[in-house]
Amino acid sequence: MKSFGCPRVRLLTTADRDWAGALDRVRSDVYFRADYHRACEANGDGEARLFVAEDEGELFAYPILLRRVERVGRVPVSDEVYDVESAYGYTGPLATTDDRDFLDSCWKAFGGWSAERRVVAEFARLNPLLENERFVSQEHTVLHVRDSVLLRLDRPPDELWDGYPSVHRNMVRRALREGLEARQLERSALPEFVRLYRETMDRASAAESYYFDDGYFEELGDRAILFGVLHGVELVAAGLFLAGVDTVHYHLAGSTEEGRRFGAGNLVLHAAAEWGSAGGYRWLHLGGGRTGSPDDSLFRFKLSVSRIRRPVYVATRIHDAEAYAELCERWLEQRNGEGRPQYFLLYRLDPLAVTRACASSG
Repeated sequence: MKSFGCPRVRLLTTADRDWAGALDRVRSDVYFRADYHRACEANGDGEARLFVAEDEGELFAYPILLRRVERVGRVPVSDEVYDVESAYGYTGPLATTDDRDFLDSCWKAFGGWSAERRVVAEFARLNPLLENERFVSQEHTVLHVRDSVLLRLDRPPDELWDGYPSVHRNMVRRALREGLEARQLERSALPEFVRLYRETMDRASAAESYYFDDGYFEELGDRAILFGVLHGVELVAAGLFLAGVDTVHYHLAGSTEEGRRFGAGNLVLHAAAEWGSAGGYRWLHLGGGRTGSPDDSLFRFKLSVSRIRRPVYVATRIHDAEAYAELCERWLEQRNGEGRPQYFLLYRLDPLAVTRACASSG
């Protein structure tokens, strides 16, 4: 029986080769990789670190983005305080064992580091495929915020097609009748995809968090795969996918109004599914909706492609209760008596622009 005490701790940057070595020892995914976190750094999301703790041959790895809290709304924050958040997507803690003594010792070490760095709070979007909520600490609050949709790929092409709900098959057929053609795009098409994606976000009046700097796209590694749908020479829909170990993730997408009407989004997903199936992948992870509502239009679209669902959890933890309460109070003071939304990192919001928020957003 192993006796766990004080683990050996390392804080790795995206430049450290040991980042990949640590992930090689646990069941991981593309969102945990150093190159993906470099993209998040280029987007201005914070300083990426991989917190690694080891003891008695066991390993704990937790990728985070460390961010200074520089202002609350219009008011600068003079104290040097920070919070940590997971990267956009699905990460959270990983470990070679779910032994509670080992995990407790690792989280104690993480708490000590957080106190030294004056970390106020912590927010992590957990990975529904890895089910890594079992690795969080007893001090975390774990919330089920939505469901995520998966499409099974490890089957012959005819079974893949027959397994679609009829509405998805019909939309793919419609797109083909309209003369739309799906193909994998070269990386040189990335700027055209970015333009189409941003135009789509503009039409949807999307939140600021759905926009990404050019550097984000440029830093995405070789696991980023593009599929597009053309009507003649015009790109009417495209999807950016991230290929993991056994899963292809539907990451970002855009379409024109014409493409949306003709089912181009369905054709993009069908092309990616065929590619993933031929490449030996097990799952196409479609993700969830923009909100946790079962009536969310994006979620309902994904359910029209597959009925397989997995719960998505977030984990939150307040490290400095007094500082956290003070930051939230400063935010509320700028709200002119309006109510408090259910948003954990409340002080990160623009207090004058909030119309709706949910716990899954931070």
